[in-house]
Amino acid sequence: MIGGTKDYADFAAQDWEDSQSLYRLLEDDIVPLFYERSEDDVPSGWLSTVKKSIQSIAPAFSTARMVKEYTQQMYLPAMTRE
Repeated sequence: MIGGTKDYADFAAQDWEDSQSLYRLLEDDIVPLFYERSEDDVPSGWLSTVKKSIQSIAPAFSTARMVKEYTQQMYLPAMTRE
């Protein structure tokens, strides 16, 4: 997770904390997974993470959902305007 649950009154401070959180995540988790390779030069840990991400995220990004949202949020309201 990037950033924390703390709310900041100072947006610059929040940006700083979020950036540090992102850099830690990249340096400690993501980059090592990508560069850790098997004997046949396959980043197995990285590929596992990618596959898990696709499995959890893909259902939310379907064409059917997109068409439904566009219809409800754009087309139907536009039809009722005079």
